[in-house]
Amino acid sequence: DFFLFFQATAPLLDTDQTLFAVSAWNDNGQKYRGRDPQRILRSDFFPGLGWMLTRNLWIQELRNKWPPAYWDDWLRESAQRKDRHVLRPELCRTFHTLAAGTGTSKGQYANFLTSIQIYQGPPIDFTTTLDPTSLNLQEYDSNLLRRLKAATLITSSHDLISFPTLSDSDLHSPPATAFRIEYHTVEDRGPNSFPALARSFRLMDNVKAGVPRSAYRGVIEFYHNGYYIYLMPPLAQVERNLFQLSVS
Repeated sequence: DFFLFFQATAPLLDTDQTLFAVSAWNDNGQKYRGRDPQRILRSDFFPGLGWMLTRNLWIQELRNKWPPAYWDDWLRESAQRKDRHVLRPELCRTFHTLAAGTGTSKGQYANFLTSIQIYQGPPIDFTTTLDPTSLNLQEYDSNLLRRLKAATLITSSHDLISFPTLSDSDLHSPPATAFRIEYHTVEDRGPNSFPALARSFRLMDNVKAGVPRSAYRGVIEFYHNGYYIYLMPPLAQVERNLFQLSVS
């Protein structure tokens, strides 16, 4: 359903000025990190690895200054992205074949990337299942903020032991029962930093242009041992960043 995914999201990319690209890749896309094959999320991070942008963006902004190398990191810079977002699936529709240091990163994340799995279930016809209003910026931000406020605040993965896990039959994301863990910096400075907390959950701890991989407004969503987790900046900071929306 790779092409169905792009077919369904192309009209959004054409009409929504807050979107930058569409990617079929989730940087934290191991099989146990997601459950819903239909779900599409916004992200501030450009993942690459199977992606689409508009002809107008290419001609008007990118073509004449395209770099000779490291174009993926270049696209992640604020000068190119201009606070626009990428749409990406919860479950990957592409996979990474790198097993040795042949890419620009010299195999830095080879083992992690090869652990990410492509979705292998029944094909999803995104052209019929996708509700475009769910990805409208204000609707998306409003729903996200509501879910973050409802999530139970914990300080580490050890706090999860006292809570029941989610049922394997709960395939639709995000579930009503969720937890949030807050980090205070994206720099690797102590146990409450994003990199340290990401490593504790075996997530990608890499940050590019100030944005953690797969994050939206600093929020990374994932499953961990049967729990649904939001790894995020302090709630008040996220709320300020979500276009000043106030959701009761």
